[in-house]
Amino acid sequence: MQILAMIMMMILMISSHSALATQSLTCHNDYHNTFSCVWNTSKLDVIPPVQPETICWIHVMAKKMRQTKEMVQMFADPAQPHIRSATVGFKGQSFPTISLGTTLHEEVHCDNYTNPMAEIALHNSKNSAVKAAPPEGVEVHGINASWSFVPPRGPLQKYKEFEVQYRSVAQSWKDVANDTINTNETQIKLPEDRLPSNQQYVIRVRVRYQKKLLPNAVWSDWSEEYNWTSTVGQRHHTQGNTHLSDTDTHTLTHSLNHTFMYCYTLTLSSASTEIFQLESSVAGITLTVITLAIILTL
Repeated sequence: MQILAMIMMMILMISSHSALATQSLTCHNDYHNTFSCVWNTSKLDVIPPVQPETICWIHVMAKKMRQTKEMVQMFADPAQPHIRSATVGFKGQSFPTISLGTTLHEEVHCDNYTNPMAEIALHNSKNSAVKAAPPEGVEVHGINASWSFVPPRGPLQKYKEFEVQYRSVAQSWKDVANDTINTNETQIKLPEDRLPSNQQYVIRVRVRYQKKLLPNAVWSDWSEEYNWTSTVGQRHHTQGNTHLSDTDTHTLTHSLNHTFMYCYTLTLSSASTEIFQLESSVAGITLTVITLAIILTL
């Protein structure tokens, strides 16, 4: 009888965990003392159903030498009432709340409901979703781009990696999605041949801790965008119009027609004098036409 009761208990625990796992609670932390959590209630199957006005709380527990716990109310997104979010900060700690060997546990409780509505089971901080704050102070001078990033704890400094994107103001970020630059430094040199002088550009940077340290680390949000006008590279030259416009072509054609009509009239005259005059006129007319064409192409 006792064995049967234990089996039933295990089944209930497994089914309870499976139900909670489908409720789409996600949390990430900064590997210091702050958690950000989002809960999608669209697939929540409880009676009575959770309404946007239902008051719910996210409970976050961190334990190493001793256990600490914080809870914060989760608020629904006005545009998407089934999405709730909250930021949980552990304040007044003389040491980092999250460090190597810390175990974490997050769960949601709602007023008038006995059991947790969603949870992320107990897990080690190394396997948690760590998301750093975005880099700051992004700027560009010439071809030199730089920014600053100070992790909340010194040992993380050597495990950072960055992604850099830049584009012209006429492009979108989708246009340069395949041109991302990866680096472990807080400064890079941009390719001068892709920065024509006097053109306007935008740059942004994000950071992530390396997977070899934190295998579930995620990219930070993008930094604030920095706009600048290139002072390097070659200028864009607008080539002169070497083709005649329709108006110029019509004018030149009319002049040529008039000239050749004149030549034809001369050929109806007799004697060598007229022929000499014709040859002289054609030579003069040819020079005139060449001069006119040169003027029109300027």
